[in-house]
Amino acid sequence: MKRTSCLLALAVLPALLHARTVVRGTCDNNEGQTVTLCRCIDGHDESRASSEVAADGTFSLSCDAIDEGYYVVVSPSKVRHAVYLRDGMEMEVVLSEGVMKIVEGYPESLSSQLLWEEAVRKPLLHAAFHVSVPGASTVESGEFCAEMSGLREVATRLLSHPKVSVADSLLALRVRADMAFAVIAYEAGHGIEQGGEAMVAGALSETESLFADSRFASLPFAADMLVAYVNLVAAGREIARDDYVLRSQLLSRPILQESYLCKIAQGMRFYEHVTDLQQRVSDSVFSPYFQSCMEQAKERLAWSRPGQPAPAFKGMTPDGGELSLNQFRGKVVVIDVWATWCVPCIKMMPHFKRLAAELNSPDVEFLSVCLGVSVEIDRWKQLIAKHQMKGNLIFIDSWTKGFAKDYKVSSVPRFIVIDRNGNIASYSAPAPNTPRLKQLVVGLLNDK
Repeated sequence: MKRTSCLLALAVLPALLHARTVVRGTCDNNEGQTVTLCRCIDGHDESRASSEVAADGTFSLSCDAIDEGYYVVVSPSKVRHAVYLRDGMEMEVVLSEGVMKIVEGYPESLSSQLLWEEAVRKPLLHAAFHVSVPGASTVESGEFCAEMSGLREVATRLLSHPKVSVADSLLALRVRADMAFAVIAYEAGHGIEQGGEAMVAGALSETESLFADSRFASLPFAADMLVAYVNLVAAGREIARDDYVLRSQLLSRPILQESYLCKIAQGMRFYEHVTDLQQRVSDSVFSPYFQSCMEQAKERLAWSRPGQPAPAFKGMTPDGGELSLNQFRGKVVVIDVWATWCVPCIKMMPHFKRLAAELNSPDVEFLSVCLGVSVEIDRWKQLIAKHQMKGNLIFIDSWTKGFAKDYKVSSVPRFIVIDRNGNIASYSAPAPNTPRLKQLVVGLLNDK
């Protein structure tokens, strides 16, 4: 009997050594939506708890036996908020206007974590923006440098503290990473003017040093930093923006390559792009998580899977007539979607015209679709005359319904290919200045 009791005691002892970790809070206007608590592991977020937002805006994330380290609270709007947690902590937070504030329950021993979180918030916001929206603009270079100067003072203070605990050691690593990430992302997306070269060179050197640290991939913004680093280095080496496999090879460790590619897949907008990426790395040494990440991305983008019937649409021709997709049934249709204000669209026009001339066949039609609002119609006609555009030309007056909504057009230029049977062959085809679009169309023409 005594032996049995001892065995039972030993069985429950691990559970008694751990207390429940709870993150409670309030969230603005998100009733029924989900807040998630994730652990940062190997460059990806592993879900540990989730909670629906109640009618009064409250939520409660609760989990057992957590490992000490960095976690992220993911808001209903998918904004990620970093937080350092230990087993048994109970804290209260407020999620509002893209910011998470800890209002109660955070231990004094982790006050340095909060100090850094507050100090780095704005530079990290700029960095994340430049990574997620290429070419976007936040603050001007001078203001960014002033922000970094103030942040550097806080970083110097924190890095001078003795690294006597796991939290202190990881914070030091994160401080270095956040500083470098902010500089690299801003430079890649905007460009630092005065003193930029030295600042960027230092950030790149620091980043490469951080990549060699096995703990780097468990930092809260590791994957974003990998994307920023790769974007900047690849641009200098003139590696194509969509050659993600070649870009991933700029990272020396497989775990970092996997994290980078998974982050890229999570941001992809079309099914075919994910499958192309998956096929190109299917024989790699990546972990099962990589394939899981690809499958999740494909599930999210199932709406754009090739082979589905192409949504019907019609538009106005330059002479005031009407032209519809249905008029091209039985032919391969190559569509150029553009806008009158889009400079990259105008630059693609000669390539589209050249491809149309090269593939001059009764079995293929090239269709130019200009999206806009009615006041742009005169401008559209002027551009048609200026660039000597001929053939199938239509104007569709809406960015929010009809064609734009059905094909989820949120940016231009965009190229779409429809097969002879009226099914989507590609929701987001390669640009006409690459050989891949021609190869796709020829393949469809040969598939009888």
